[in-house]
Amino acid sequence: MNIEHIMLRLTIANRLDALADVNAAIETCSAQNEWVMEVEYALTLAIEELVTNIIKYGYDDESEHWILIQIDDLGTEILLLIEDDGHEFDPIKGPPPAFDLALKDRPIGGLGLHLIKELSKSMEYTRENGSNKVKVLFYKIPPPQPRNKMMSLQIKQTEKRPGFFILSVIGRLDTVTSPQLEQKINYLLENEAKSISFEMSQLDYVSSAGLRAVLGTYKKLKGKGGVCSVINLQPQVKKIFDIANAFPTLEIFASEAEADDYFDRMQKGELDPKL
Repeated sequence: MNIEHIMLRLTIANRLDALADVNAAIETCSAQNEWVMEVEYALTLAIEELVTNIIKYGYDDESEHWILIQIDDLGTEILLLIEDDGHEFDPIKGPPPAFDLALKDRPIGGLGLHLIKELSKSMEYTRENGSNKVKVLFYKIPPPQPRNKMMSLQIKQTEKRPGFFILSVIGRLDTVTSPQLEQKINYLLENEAKSISFEMSQLDYVSSAGLRAVLGTYKKLKGKGGVCSVINLQPQVKKIFDIANAFPTLEIFASEAEADDYFDRMQKGELDPKL
């Protein structure tokens, strides 16, 4: 396979805060090469998932290590290469999520690698001279339509009725920003929240870290007899939820009005929450 040219080459330190610079570089590269949103999304997600795994689990020491990220234009395809000197780890052999289990019993781990496999054409792993090399191949899609620039996370809180909260999640929900949402969720749960709905009409990006925050809320509320739901998923975000088999259909609402009607009927005893 002949590489036509390198579109992006970065070397970052093994720190999670370095991902912000990577995201900015991906956005610039995307604009310069006219990627469609699906391609930018898939590459951003793959880099975040793989690099986060390396940073969290690849090293035992506190020394600074370097991670290479390279994106190559192959003509009709795009090749992502990530190289590190951490512990030997083949992501292709990682076990798939336990989709056969009920959501309340399902371990949350393994989602990230599963998302990469579903969004890419192929993955390849080699261990060479003490380094891990992961190559992920993506299809290149025709030139894009204009789309909103990815941004940091904003959260707006509304209490529709006592104990029933809607959190409007705006921007991107990833490794860097998900602790912000988790902090808000924990505060609501400590203050006896009965229901938390995530309104996602302005959420442009979600990774496995964001999924874990939402699924963690589901499990915590389930243990208290509460309800967790999502509202107004954008297509690219809904695709990630679908791949992860994240929610029963009943808990995904097309609008706040639909969610309000459901919770009103539930409070009146007209139906039981599908948990």
